[in-house]
Amino acid sequence: MNDNGNMAGVIVRDPDIMCGVPVFRRTRVTAETLFDYLEGGDTLDEFLDGFPAVSRTLALDAHECIDQRLRLLFPDHDRQTAGFARLGLKNGRLLDASEAAGF
Repeated sequence: MNDNGNMAGVIVRDPDIMCGVPVFRRTRVTAETLFDYLEGGDTLDEFLDGFPAVSRTLALDAHECIDQRLRLLFPDHDRQTAGFARLGLKNGRLLDASEAAGF
């Protein structure tokens, strides 16, 4: 993972880019779009085909960062439970929750 797990190296929030919605660094592709694709049953390759501005490495790093934050937010749950929790958090609520928790 790049930037020793630093979410800012993968996903950014800037009021001047997509009104502050979390996006993949150096793109206008929202992080939520990746999770919508995966939740909808699409593959990572299908997402990457639709959004060539997002590299495979960047998408995988974002997924890993989210998983790490979920494990910190839900330490008593296994990885599968954390994954289900991720699917239920939309529109940046995961990032808001993790930031509120100090991560």
